[in-house]
Amino acid sequence: MIQTKLCTPKISKDVVRRKKIEEKLALLPKYRLALVSAPAGYGKTTSVVSFLEKASVKYAWLSIDEADNDPVRFWNYIKASLSSIVGDEKISGLSINPELVSSNIAIDLLINILNEIPEDIILVLDDYHLIDNRIIINSVEYFVKYRPPKLSIIILSRQEPVYGFSKLCCRETAIRLGMKDLAFSTDETAELFSQRGVHLGSAEITALEKCTEGWAAGLVAASFSIRDGEKAGDSVNSFSGKNHNIDDMLENEVFGKWPADVRDFLTYTAFLDKLTGPLCLMVSGNERSTELLKKLSETNSFIIPLDHNNTWYRYHHLFQEFLMQKLEAKSKSVRRSLFGLAGQWYQENGYIQDSINCYLKAEEYEKAFPLVWDIYLEVAQNGEYSLWRKWIESMPQELCESDVRACTGYSWILSIENQVEEAELWADKAMACFERIKGSLAESERDYLEAHIMLAYVNAAIFRSDADSIIRYYGRIYQLAVKTPVFVGEMNSGEPNLLETAYGFKGRLNKVTGVYESIIEDAPRVLGDFSAYFSAVLAECFYEKNELKKVYSTLLKCVGRISALRNPGIIVPCFITLAKLKKARGNLNGALDIIEAGRKVLDADNTVWSYFFNVFTSELYINRGDAGNASKWLNADRLGIFDALSVSRELEYKVFAEFLILTGRLDEAMILLGRLEDFAKREDRLGSRIWALCQKAICADRLGEAKISMDALHEALELGFNDGYARTFADLNRPMSDLLTKYKSWVKETGKNKYLEYSKRLLKLTRENIKLQNAAGLQKSEKDDNNPVKGQLSERESVVLKLMVEELSNQEIAERLFITVRTVKYYNARIFDKLGVNNRLEAIIKARSLGFDR
Repeated sequence: MIQTKLCTPKISKDVVRRKKIEEKLALLPKYRLALVSAPAGYGKTTSVVSFLEKASVKYAWLSIDEADNDPVRFWNYIKASLSSIVGDEKISGLSINPELVSSNIAIDLLINILNEIPEDIILVLDDYHLIDNRIIINSVEYFVKYRPPKLSIIILSRQEPVYGFSKLCCRETAIRLGMKDLAFSTDETAELFSQRGVHLGSAEITALEKCTEGWAAGLVAASFSIRDGEKAGDSVNSFSGKNHNIDDMLENEVFGKWPADVRDFLTYTAFLDKLTGPLCLMVSGNERSTELLKKLSETNSFIIPLDHNNTWYRYHHLFQEFLMQKLEAKSKSVRRSLFGLAGQWYQENGYIQDSINCYLKAEEYEKAFPLVWDIYLEVAQNGEYSLWRKWIESMPQELCESDVRACTGYSWILSIENQVEEAELWADKAMACFERIKGSLAESERDYLEAHIMLAYVNAAIFRSDADSIIRYYGRIYQLAVKTPVFVGEMNSGEPNLLETAYGFKGRLNKVTGVYESIIEDAPRVLGDFSAYFSAVLAECFYEKNELKKVYSTLLKCVGRISALRNPGIIVPCFITLAKLKKARGNLNGALDIIEAGRKVLDADNTVWSYFFNVFTSELYINRGDAGNASKWLNADRLGIFDALSVSRELEYKVFAEFLILTGRLDEAMILLGRLEDFAKREDRLGSRIWALCQKAICADRLGEAKISMDALHEALELGFNDGYARTFADLNRPMSDLLTKYKSWVKETGKNKYLEYSKRLLKLTRENIKLQNAAGLQKSEKDDNNPVKGQLSERESVVLKLMVEELSNQEIAERLFITVRTVKYYNARIFDKLGVNNRLEAIIKARSLGFDR
């Protein structure tokens, strides 16, 4: 991250005060949005900076460039700029990835954090016209629409109107500053020249004003010419700026007046978005680089300081565009040499992404390639897949095809983006490369690289839901002597339920058990801690099949790996599964305790993933019939039935549909459920589709639409039959029990009895669930009030939670604790502490009483 992008541009102390502009911007607390749009050179940035420096309010600044057209990069910069003035760790800890941005989850969470700030702040987005990514544009418009009351936003752009913000201006809910507002008046023009030591008569000022039409850049360029001329009147008459031909103006009035060494310096550094002395020295070879930057800045020569230490600068955009034309006139070899020198400086000083970009422009691919691979894991973890892919696709294909891990990494990203055929093609290329070089490799390296290739094939097969191929590839992997765990890419970029992802075969329960039960034992050796994802998917699957004992046993075996990962992408699904398990036993309070324990595990109150906990908490309150708390945790007032749906927000809108049903808004619920059903069908998410049909059946029944209700329930039974779906039905309790009872009569009337026995099993399970709920309700008054924790969690469950919540220094301790009491012999002190006992004998007795009878 380039910190200078977050610095407010420095302006001259003698800047002309724009009173009319300041008066308009002073209304910002009332409107909370200002749009400043005018062509280049009208002084947008200078006017806003001048206003902010006089205002008694904190402000954050972001200077946008073309590279910010990546949603993850853009919102990471927004996050950093706001964090720099608010100082809230929740903002800096906010996770950002493409799905979280496109679904506006990350934006919602940022808004919620900013809602809590006690003082007014301003966010400035400079050069917003450079953004053309539709996802970013939509997310910014959403952010502006729901901006918190203490946040004001100023947007500077060359384009007018600024995308979708013109609607806000029409409603008179924003301040608008355009070209006419920014044009210099007669008095301001006179003051500008006076500050530069040029005193003009009224006739000369009028001539200049007519010539430039108050265009600030034209007036500045004119000041160079007039200041250097012998007679001001003659200079004014010879100055021609009425056509706004900035290139001719800069050539004749500015650039051409400097000595040759300064012109060369400016030309050779034109491509640099940010300038600093050592970098410019490396590129231009001019020993006076630092001195030149400072001198040119002090004389207002279209160079803008970016910090108060006069370390970093940038060219005015107009001037940089002019200089780039000069640079383009140089030979290709000269330009490549300059890019290469910049890449070298960036690499030596730790600016790896800038280094890669410069090396690519220099066509020095051999230098860029190792950097691209070195940064792969960081980029993949941050969700910046498009950036890494752009780099790889900028390389000669034969270079990428000569590296096994580059091919497998690219294959993995293509799979994530659901381009499975391309992913398999690159896995083939990885294998072809491996066949060429394997003879020169040591056995350990050979096995390691082959495992990489097999996992690339596995990932493509997972996105095809090809269970047989997955098992076959893993069979080959397990034959290899892999000593170092292999990791190719992230498995969960932002979903609270792994079962609905590609890694859960989108809810195909039989495939989940068929694949993962056959590979789970050896997975830790190959994937290391990341093998815990398979256990988490299995646990969710066992829950849905109502094999509840297997849920605990599956999760307990991987507690150490989950703890070692510290990855919210697995922590959140695991704790939600544990909470569901508690709810299935009729204990909603216990489920809430588990979710609260999960929040404590997340690093630095990880807001994005805590959001999923909030949504699930809302669902638990809905199950209790508490609409008030449900609405609070869900932020229901910000949701609409026609909002865009996405995989990351699916759970939120599922819970919103349940909320609508709870509060009697049945017509709205039916519309949203229809959209959720279509979305699940389009995304091929089986569990979500069954859930939507079940809720649709309940909602239609309450509306008196018996046929629609029974048809929806029958379709849900049809979809769930082969995979043995159970909890999706049973967890709906009384409404589902009533529907399944009616279904028996419906079967008699229609003769559609294929799923009758299945429905009877579900009815029995649902009634058992209702009994547990009723029993738990009776127990609550006796136990929960006096001992709220122990009344909700068994001792065994408390031990499980303790281990999951704490960061364990030794994962072996965690696993052995649940496998055998022999561990006591080796880890007495730690085990005694965990079990709350004083000696080995007490530990054995306590462990056996908790079920660890081995």
